[in-house]
Amino acid sequence: YTYSSSAVKNILGYSPEEILSKHFYDLFIPEDYERFKATADKTIKDRKPFSKFVNRNIRKDGKIVILETSGVPIFDFENNFLGYRGVDRDITARLKAEETLRESEERYRMLVQSIDDLIFSVDRNGNLYTAGGQGLSRLGFSPDEAAGKTIFDIFPFEEAEDYKSHINRVFEEDKSITYEHETESAGKRIITQKTIYPIHNVKKDITLVGVICRDVTKQRILEEQLRQAQKMQTIGTLAGGIAHDFNNILASIMGYASLMKSQISNDDPMQSDIETIIQSSKRAADLTAQLLAFAQGGRYEVHPVNLNSIVEEIKKLLSHTIDKTISIRTVLTDKLAAVEGDYTQLQQMLLNLCLNASDAMPEGGELLIETAEITLNEEYSDSHLNIKPGNYVLLSVSDTGIGMSDETKKRIFEPFFTTKKNWPGRKHSGLGMAMIYGIVHSHNGTITVYSEQGKGTTFKVYLPASGNTPLKKGKPGKTPLGGTETILVVDDEDNIRSILKRLLTRSGYTVLLAENGNEAVQLYRRHKDKINLIILDMIMPGISGRDTFKLLREINPGVKVLLSSGYSRNGQAQELLDKGLKGFLQKPYNTNELLTKVRDALNEL
Repeated sequence: YTYSSSAVKNILGYSPEEILSKHFYDLFIPEDYERFKATADKTIKDRKPFSKFVNRNIRKDGKIVILETSGVPIFDFENNFLGYRGVDRDITARLKAEETLRESEERYRMLVQSIDDLIFSVDRNGNLYTAGGQGLSRLGFSPDEAAGKTIFDIFPFEEAEDYKSHINRVFEEDKSITYEHETESAGKRIITQKTIYPIHNVKKDITLVGVICRDVTKQRILEEQLRQAQKMQTIGTLAGGIAHDFNNILASIMGYASLMKSQISNDDPMQSDIETIIQSSKRAADLTAQLLAFAQGGRYEVHPVNLNSIVEEIKKLLSHTIDKTISIRTVLTDKLAAVEGDYTQLQQMLLNLCLNASDAMPEGGELLIETAEITLNEEYSDSHLNIKPGNYVLLSVSDTGIGMSDETKKRIFEPFFTTKKNWPGRKHSGLGMAMIYGIVHSHNGTITVYSEQGKGTTFKVYLPASGNTPLKKGKPGKTPLGGTETILVVDDEDNIRSILKRLLTRSGYTVLLAENGNEAVQLYRRHKDKINLIILDMIMPGISGRDTFKLLREINPGVKVLLSSGYSRNGQAQELLDKGLKGFLQKPYNTNELLTKVRDALNEL
């Protein structure tokens, strides 16, 4: 050094006097010395200045400082090299800021690229300036490949036109807009939410617009499923309430008709009339049973069930009942896992599915029934309400019939909705599919429908797999016997109490009556040593059946109680059964079933 300005103190920590005792290369990092020496040699050879050579120097305090050096070689009149005149600028802070900015930009780039959405910015002509996100990757472009292209280069023409019209609107109105756009790709419905917003420069002028494009297909499907489930739940609650009240009425009609029939001779002309009343009541009871099944409130006796055995039974039945132009084919998985369910309900569900399939093939075709074991993952669970990931048994029923429109598919499980009102040969209440829906959901499963007009329909039922062994079907029950015990009947319906008393008295029992829970508790407290069994209605004003049962057990923990309801053994009823009830009686009563359950409960130790 032959001269230094006073700025050297701030840059290198030496005073101008101290720096004059140093050699220029003494402060260089060794690697930078070699680079500078090569530059210097070339500068001398070419007799040209150099500029902005970045090098690292060691400060007096030992710290590293980054300098930007520019210089001019100096020669005497005889062209002998004398040295350099130059300027050093401390760029340490600038380089650190630039590095911080690069890191920030890289983090932002990585963040944008990791987002599942498609994000881009465009000018008025649809030219892309920036683009990123997983949505861009799905279109087959990288950010570098997309830059400089137009929206017409990366989107289908119709979608690009849609973008262009909304982009122009944002430029004109200077306001953000959000809308949804629906398309179809590879046969799948895709719903996209698009937000387009203005981007301003420092003068508040719109120079570009930004676009955020998000796939909301799964979200919208779940919302649609939720709305449908809520609608079905509301209808189910209404249907269940109607069926409960109707079952109370039917219990009286069927009970009194049975009594009348037993009290007149077989050749009495009234026998035919009474039998008509009984059969009509049974048909009405079947109708309410369908309503209760839809409301997930029908009879529900849970056991491990093998669906293959149900398929085989239904196949035999259908071979004698449906049109011969329809072939029946089954593809069943060997050693199929069991499901926890009501055998009769699952049988009814499959029968209804098959009958609907046969109705959809008026000109013949193929009915295919399949079973399989399947594992539903979290992705499937995320896109279907109330279905947990896990192992399931799949029951599939397919036909080659007329198929359904999208509008029909949306309403297919609604009660009393049918497209077959004018079809000859069969009457349709519109409750078949509603009952199927209720049965499937009461078994913690789900049902899906795939259909195209003219190409047939497939229903898929998913039921949770069970690790238990299916039970073998039992032998036919024996003829119910009467007895001499005392039974307390508790029901708020006068007709129900009356008919139960007459049916039980006729079989030898002594019957006490109570019209509410309070009266039942008082009677039992006074006569607990004499009362052998209580038939308790579940739904009563004042004290409910559940609360009455609790009070009765406080008097006698071993009290024998049969629960009776026009609803089912699900929910509260099952809860009470788990706490010690001796059985469940579904209204309207079947006389044999009533007497059998009474006798079984009395015989139980």
